[in-house]
Amino acid sequence: MATLELARWVERNLKFDQLICECYDPRQGPNSGWVHVSLKAPGTGSNRGELLSYVFDPSRRVFAYVDGLRASVA
Repeated sequence: MATLELARWVERNLKFDQLICECYDPRQGPNSGWVHVSLKAPGTGSNRGELLSYVFDPSRRVFAYVDGLRASVA
């Protein structure tokens, strides 16, 4: 399963605090990057359901966190 596809599956099927698709670049193959999933410990509050991606920002030539699930752009 491609990294971004896995992240979208988690979004639809699991509860989470943060879901981050990190360094996914389809030009590097469907399994590039990784998926980060975090949960709040029981009794510490509600999970936020926050969706982020860690992608390359070509204008600044650095990686940055952006809202939503997406592939890296170059």
